[in-house]
Parts: sequence; C-alpha cells; structure tokens
Amino acid sequence: MLGQNSILKKLINPFTGSIGLLGIIVVRAALSAAGIEYANVLYALIPGPIAILAHSGGMLLVVAASVATVLADIFAASLGAGGEAAAGAHVTIGALEKFVMMCTCGAVVYYMSSRLSQAVRKASRQAKDYRKELYLQEKKSASALSNARSRERQVKHDVTMYSSLVLLLEEAAEKIYSSLDPEDLIHRFFVVLRKGLRAETGAVYFIDEQGKNYTLHASFGYGPERPYDQPEVVPASDPLVQYVAAAKRAIALYDGAPPDPQVRSVAPKSILSVKMSVALLVQSTPTGIVTINSFSNDAQPDFTRDTALLSMLCNIASIAFTNARLFMRIQDMADRDPLTKLFNRRYFYEALSREVSKGHLQKTTACVLLCDIDHFKTVNDTHGHQAGDTVLIDFARTCSSIIRDCDVLARYGGEEFVFLLPGLSAEAGRQAGQRIRRAIAEKEFNVEGIKLHITTSCGVAAFPEHASDVAALIKAADLALYDAKAAGRNAVVVAGGPASESLSCEGTVSETGRDAEDPSTDQADAPTSEAACARLIEQPDD
Repeated sequence: MLGQNSILKKLINPFTGSIGLLGIIVVRAALSAAGIEYANVLYALIPGPIAILAHSGGMLLVVAASVATVLADIFAASLGAGGEAAAGAHVTIGALEKFVMMCTCGAVVYYMSSRLSQAVRKASRQAKDYRKELYLQEKKSASALSNARSRERQVKHDVTMYSSLVLLLEEAAEKIYSSLDPEDLIHRFFVVLRKGLRAETGAVYFIDEQGKNYTLHASFGYGPERPYDQPEVVPASDPLVQYVAAAKRAIALYDGAPPDPQVRSVAPKSILSVKMSVALLVQSTPTGIVTINSFSNDAQPDFTRDTALLSMLCNIASIAFTNARLFMRIQDMADRDPLTKLFNRRYFYEALSREVSKGHLQKTTACVLLCDIDHFKTVNDTHGHQAGDTVLIDFARTCSSIIRDCDVLARYGGEEFVFLLPGLSAEAGRQAGQRIRRAIAEKEFNVEGIKLHITTSCGVAAFPEHASDVAALIKAADLALYDAKAAGRNAVVVAGGPASESLSCEGTVSETGRDAEDPSTDQADAPTSEAACARLIEQPDD
C-alpha cells in the first residue's frame, strides 16, 4: 500500500506542476490579447509549479517545463500579433529572456527544495528515532510498572503469610513450651502441624542410642480403619533420611513443589514415602525426623510457607523435646534409687497417694506388698557389701520381671521393697506375693562365683479393706510383714490375719551345698518338720 502511494505521488506531482505552468501561460496570453496591461504579473506565480516539478523530478523537469512554457508563450503571442515579423522577433527575444529567468528560478528553487527536503528527511529520521526511543522507554516503563505491581502483590502476600506464621509460631511455642511431658508435648506438636500445614497424617521418629536406626515414636491420622503404612524402623543409612539430616532444612516432595534434583534423586531409593520431612536437631546433631505423609483435602500447599513453617516448628519442638528429656532425666534421677534403678520411697508415696485418691473417687481397689530379704545381714557380713549390692540388684530385676506394667515397684529402704498393685483385692495381692516369694526362693544369686539362695517375707494390705489412707495402708502392710518375720520368714501374710494363719517357713541364706543361716536365729523357735511347714505355709497358686 505504501509503494502504491509513493508511485501516485511521483506521477501526480509532475502532472500538477506542468498543468500549473501551462495554465499560467494560457491565462496570461488571454489577458494580453484582451489588452490588459498587467497580465505579465501572472509570471510571479510561475515559481510555484516549478517548485513542484523540482521537488518531483529535479532540474531536468524544470528545464523541460521552461522550454514548453516558452514555446507555449511564443505560440500564444503569435496568435495575438496577427503574424507580424517584427512583433514575432520581439516575442522571441522576450521568450529567451523568460527561458533564462525561468531556468534560474528553477535552479534556485531546486537547490532550496533539495536542502529543504534533506532537512525534512533528517528531521523525519530524528522524529522517527525519537518516536522509537519513546516507544522503547514507554515499553520499559510499562514493564517496570508491571514488575512493581507484581512485587507489591508478592510483598503483600509475604507480609500476610509471615504475619500468619508469626501468630501461628507464637501459639505453637506457647503450647509446646508449656509442657514438659514428652508424650503430651508430641501430642501438642501434632495439633500444631495439623492446623498450620493442614496435614492429615504424619509421624515422628527418634534415633536409637547407637545412631543406627530411627524408630517410630508416635504418629497422627492413623487408626484401626487406617493402619500405619510406613516402616516403623528406618535405617539411618536410608538415602532420604541421610539427605534430610544433612540438609538441616525441610524438604517437600508434593506436586507443585519446586523441583530439587538432589531430593528427586534420593526419594525413589528410600523406604519412606512422604510429602514433607525435616530433621529434629540438637546442636546440629540429628535426634529424630518428622514426616508429613499426606495433606487434608482442603489444604493449599505453598512451598515457601510450608517449608519455613515446618522448619521453624521443628526447631521449637527440638528445643522442647530436649528440655523435656532433660527434665525427665533429672526427674528420673530424683525418683529412682541409684543402685537398683527402681523407684524410690518418695515416688512410691506419690503414686500411692494418687491411687488412693482415685480409689475414693472411682471406688477402685489396690494392694500394697511390703517385702524384706530374709537374713540380708548375713550376706553383707559373710560376702561383703558389694555382694549385698549384687543381691539387691538381682532381687529388683527378678521382681520387675514378674509384675505388670501398671504396677509400681520401689526400694523402700535397705533390703525392703514395696509394691503397688492397682485394682487387686487382698486375695489377689496374696497370690501376687506368693509368686514373688516363690520366684526369689527358686532363683540362684551368683555373687563372685558363689551361688546363693535367699528368701523373702511379704506383708499384704489392701485398700479399702484394711485402710482408707496412705499412712494407714503402709502401716498395715508393715505389721503384716512383721507377722511374716515372726512366723519364721519366707512367708506371705495378709494384714489382720493371726500369726497362726500366716504362710511361712524358716527363711535361709545358703550357699550351694551348705546352709548359711543367721546364727542369731533360734532354731528351736522355728517349725522344723514337714508337717509344720505344710500347716504354716500356704502353697502359692500355680
């Protein structure tokens, strides 16, 4: 289209200039023939058509137009003079002058139009360059404005996100740090994970003391209808676990997370199948891992927010776990007997107080067994106190293997041990005491290569049958133990029963092949016959 317009301009401009010149000549001739004196004034209009011709075709068209104009002027003058020679000669001279004048004017106009055309073209190029530069600047400005708006939206999103994170972390820290019970702490941690990440299922693993395996400690989102579908033991050499522990940051494997070549390369080699994971670190040392195994249906994963939140929550949890473990270790040291590792007397009284309070509220029962190693002084005097310590440790270990998980075994003092048996009646407590007495009597205690046989005496008191408070219950058991001792040791006596009904036989501390009885024991006062033992000792229930 632009080419056609250029061609039309090249054709129209010479035609317009030529018609303009011829029109001026014809009109001037007609006016001269009519006797108008100022007809030659029309020559002043000639530079206009000549300028058009000069702009269109240069000097060649100017000369051609000048020649044509002179010829047309001669022809018109001849017609007006009637063919007189003198007049023709005069016209010819006038025509030549006109030709020279027109060529001169044409040259001047051509030069001026050329310079003007160059100036116009230069200005046009400059204007075009300016428009181009202006366009580029406008485009850059639009791009910068778009980037600024995008950045503004991102900043607003980040501010909103991190504000919510701060509030959530404050709430999480308040919940998690307010508990020193490890199990309650883990429960609170799971609640925060579910709320903050919209996690549906997940778990926490802790590393063993050897640092070889991570063992499942707790999980959430699972139950009878949805069994746990991940391994319960994960080797520390697992590729994904190794990467998580070394990265010291949360990783994401769900759809939409930015691709991480290293994570994607180790994930298929792992026995775990998770959406997110992070290590629990204590002084840069991994102590466990947290896994998010699935998200709820209404979750909207956001990689930046999710990884930041999970990392910060686990940092809080790591500190809380460390504090809880330290507290539990200190509490355990305060609650445990350093020699036997059993609970101590103070802890037993606290546990018994709780059980008695529970019994009053829920109408439940409980039994207390107070046991004493018979003739323990003989062990210390004969074999030394280290041998006595060995006997105490083995006695505690044997008793611990017999009782239930809900029972409490404590070292009451010296060679005395006390049992709290929740939910048992006096008769059930007596049967439990018989199992303990029999297990001790049948056990060989190896002390520095010497095998010893010892016995124990037990006193049984039941709540609320024999007492309704802690002090009275302990006193009742202690009196029953005294009766068992008085009846000849190696016996189980229930509180309130007369000594004649107690279950006893002569207690001994003997080495293999020979007796090592307490010389202070009056053998004449103890029953010695089979019939007497059968009468005084109630056989333990099998």
